[in-house]
Order: sequence, then structure tokens, then C-alpha cells
Amino acid sequence: PTCTNSGDSTSWTSGNRTIYYGCNDVGSGCNGSYSGGSATYTTTTGQATIAAYTIKDNAGRTVTCPARTANVYVDKSAPSVPTSVLRYDSSSGTVRTNTDTSWTNKTLWWGSFSSTDSGSGVNRYEFSEKCSGSVTGTLSSHYTYSSNKNNYYCIRAVDNVGLAMADPENKDVDFSIYTKKF
Repeated sequence: PTCTNSGDSTSWTSGNRTIYYGCNDVGSGCNGSYSGGSATYTTTTGQATIAAYTIKDNAGRTVTCPARTANVYVDKSAPSVPTSVLRYDSSSGTVRTNTDTSWTNKTLWWGSFSSTDSGSGVNRYEFSEKCSGSVTGTLSSHYTYSSNKNNYYCIRAVDNVGLAMADPENKDVDFSIYTKKF
């Protein structure tokens, strides 16, 4: 008999993944009591170890299949709540705190987005005007505000399988923007 493996993938999924390990024998066939098995992964996992196992054919021959590393790539965890920085004028301007609600005639630069994801990695950041719960747009490296605005915004990180932690309505990640051109 020969050892078989299937189900491995290096493509991330937010679904479950089952890894199969088993037996193939074109002669007498595999003995059902010693034909391998499967493992289903339902939590965030990159790779997993499949322990050594024994297979046996119907003629009584046995083979010990060695332990191996299986590529599972299941992501069930959303990214962390993102952080960002709001500055006056540019990426090197003075930091504006989220408690500052005064009007300004300066351009505001919003960037330095940061979040972590233990699975597939952070893919993008999305924002919501007025923290309405609906996505207003996607943020790449930064966002600039220079027109009349009296608004507040929320951001969330989205990973490579589409999971997002912070809902755009989450008031913990919002800030107010008050800009006015004079």
C-alpha cells in the first residue's frame, strides 16, 4: 500500500478546510481499519502537523506513513481595530487629536493606518462618513480633507478573505473633522 494526502492548499479561506490522509492499494485494496483519516480545521491555522499513521492492505502488508506538515490556510480571525493619525497639512504636519473639535482652514491629512491580522493579512482599510455603518470608500495610504466639512469618520481593517473587525459604527475608532476654507 502507499500513503496518500489531499486537501492541502496555500490559498487562504474563511471557510473550514479538511485535510485527508490515507491509503491506496491497487492490488488487494486497503484494509478499512487501517486506511487513514481526516482532520477538519475550523480555526485560524496556517500549517498543521499530521501525525504518523499506519496503513494496511487486505493482504496484511503494513506501511507507516511519516508525520508531515499540511498546508491548511484557514482564516477565521478578523484584523485588529485599526489605528490612524490625523495631521495638519501633510504626513509630517502637527498631529491633531480626536478631542480637538475646533474649526480650521488647513488641509487635514489622515493616514498611518495600522492593524494586524494573524491569518491572511490586512488587505485594505475602509472608512465610513458619519460612522453610518455603510462603507464610504477605501483608503490606500492616506486621505486628505480640504473642503468644508463638519463630519466624523470611522475606519475598519479588512483582511484578504474579507473579514473585518471594527464596524464603521464603532465609536472607538472615530474622530471629528471640522474644516472650513476662508
